[in-house]
Order: sequence, then structure tokens, then C-alpha cells
Amino acid sequence: MATNVSKNKYELYPLGKFKDIIRKTIVGDLDCQDIILGEKCADLEKYDAYDILMGNKNLGLEGQVKDRLAMLSTQLTAKTYVMVDTIISNMDSKYIKTIDIYIEVYSHLSFIDLSVDENDKFVQKGYLGNRVDILLDMICRLLTSKTMGIGETRIKSLRPMSYIQPTPDYYGKTIILTVPEF
Repeated sequence: MATNVSKNKYELYPLGKFKDIIRKTIVGDLDCQDIILGEKCADLEKYDAYDILMGNKNLGLEGQVKDRLAMLSTQLTAKTYVMVDTIISNMDSKYIKTIDIYIEVYSHLSFIDLSVDENDKFVQKGYLGNRVDILLDMICRLLTSKTMGIGETRIKSLRPMSYIQPTPDYYGKTIILTVPEF
């Protein structure tokens, strides 16, 4: 049996582990499911929300919560996406490092505004803004309340957020969270 060189020599395995934890945390939250899929999601009549969001190649579903910061250049339907990636931003030793978590949330321009019912539902839960704002807020609340490393998961202090427009029909925001002293 081959040894896991990455785990044993360089300790880079937390990068993939974090992405897996983050994706499952987002997809497992019912409010995140609701805001990502929205009222317009016809696929919910045929498929489970987990398969739609994580992707299920056997069902032909590409997924809307991805473990990379890339989207297909052509999207056939208006959707909301969450892209997650991780990097080591500081490494004091083999075992002590800081991991930055990049979260991109973007939505088709026709899907950014919430319906009146959606808006009312999320305002009652303490969320304000459009679909991108609310989803990013939800994800930050979920992840900063979760222990993933030795240190506290928090929003990066220097330049933590920016906006993105991956294609002319999509708009979103990126936020960077950090987990120090892992």
C-alpha cells in the first residue's frame, strides 16, 4: 500500500479536508439550500437537494457548491453558485500553519433579487440584502461558529472581501476566512 506522501511529509492534506467540511456544512444547512436553490428551482421536483447542490454525475447534475474557484463559461440556466477553495497563507513549521478559505458566491443577474416571500422569510431570520449578500452572510455565520482547526475560524482582517463578475450575466462576492495555528 502506498503511503500518503502529502499527509506524512508536507501536511497539505487539510486543504482538501477543509473544502469537504465546508461544502457539507453549506449543503447540509436548510437555509443555505433555500437561498441557493430559490423558488425557481424546477429540479427540486425530480431530485434531492443534496444531489442538486453537491452534484451527481449519475443523474447528470453538475452541482452548485463546488470545491474550486472556477465556473463553466456557459451556463444554460440561471442559478446561484458557491465556490470554495483553500490555501496555506502562512507556514511556520510542518505542523503550524494558517489556512485561508476563499468563498465565492455568485448568482445569475435574473436570480439575484429575492421574491417577496423569500425576502420576508430571511428578514425574519435576521438576514438583509440580495441573494448574494444573504448567502455570504449565512456561510460566514456557519463557518465562523464552527471549529475546523486549533485556532478560531474568522474573517480575514486585511482586505477580506471583493466583488466578482465571472461572466457578464453573473455577479457575486468573494470573502476570505482564515483558520490560524492549525
